[in-house]
Amino acid sequence: MNPLRYITAAVWVPVHLAIIWFGKPVHLLIYFGLLIVVGSLEMFGLLEKKGARPYRLTVLVFGLILITAVTFAYGTVVYVLATFAVAVTIGAVFRRDNAGALGDTAATILSFVYPGALLAFLIAIGGLESGRVYLVILFLAIWATDTGAYFAGKAFGRHALAPRISPKKSIEGLVGGAAACLAAVLVMTRLVWPDVSFGYGWSLSLAAILVAGSVLGDLTESVFKRDAGEKDSGWVLPGHGGVLDRFDGVFVCAPAVYVLIQAHNFYVGK
Repeated sequence: MNPLRYITAAVWVPVHLAIIWFGKPVHLLIYFGLLIVVGSLEMFGLLEKKGARPYRLTVLVFGLILITAVTFAYGTVVYVLATFAVAVTIGAVFRRDNAGALGDTAATILSFVYPGALLAFLIAIGGLESGRVYLVILFLAIWATDTGAYFAGKAFGRHALAPRISPKKSIEGLVGGAAACLAAVLVMTRLVWPDVSFGYGWSLSLAAILVAGSVLGDLTESVFKRDAGEKDSGWVLPGHGGVLDRFDGVFVCAPAVYVLIQAHNFYVGK
């Protein structure tokens, strides 16, 4: 493994977790806003490799408005989304030519959702009761999944998981990642922060979501990069690639975890 990967992780991971744990809402807004801007620029690059021309300014402006609404005025999120839809249609109507209008509009919507709207769920989770704990659990468990999958795959990998998309990923790696994730989730929800756990069933559900989300997010990003002919989506995290590379699993896990927490709160009448 590239030594630069370890150096980047040693610097970035503590900063990342410190912002999540100690940062005020405005700090989270600035940090995740920066990630959304960088991730969106990376997504633009992939889409433009395929000839699409997403409406960059529309995506960036509404991505930042969305996370601001999630942070300070959650009830207005639906209006932000509706206004974004209107802005996209206006952009399609008033473009200079009709050629590529359908593809450019679709690319704009995709680059708004991925990564902006999906990362906004991190702020939504952070705003919940014990939300900062859930965020730390989410990230540590996803990283445990990635680490377990890497070492198990390297040691025991024999059967390809998705050869068309990512030939190096193996079923054995998936099993190792799942075991590491389950262990991490159980330690954090049963020993470190038992107050946020709703029982073993909830912990198992959380682990299953994080494993499935990590794998799906990883494979989705691999499909996008392979189609665009790129190895990495960016360079902002040396040894890891870009925001899309590092947060691929988070894009799927964040909304799923938010729904799981809210479903439980609804069930118990919170």
